Amino acid sequence: MFKVFAFLKRNTDLLSHDDYRAAHVGYHCGQSRRLKDIRGYLVNIWSNTSLGTRLGEEWVDALNINAPEDFLHWWDGFPEVYFDNQEAWVNADDARTHSRYRRGVGS
Repeated sequence: MFKVFAFLKRNTDLLSHDDYRAAHVGYHCGQSRRLKDIRGYLVNIWSNTSLGTRLGEEWVDALNINAPEDFLHWWDGFPEVYFDNQEAWVNADDARTHSRYRRGVGS
């Protein structure tokens, strides 16, 4: 299994956190599901509520080891995509030019 993920930061002049979340879960998920030979896709969106509020500060301290200062301010979300191997990931975008992977073709 080959896993790829990226930390994404929204342009705060253009998008609110809710707008970013809606676009990521809506448009980007729709595009990613069309990648050729994708095995899995997971979206992680930064919450409007702190982890300490949800779990308790003792858990935050136990779970965060050497986290960079202000780490949660560096990103708004990070997607993860899963493929069988690196070659499948590199060639995944070929689906956009192949008719059987495009929406509406052959349906």
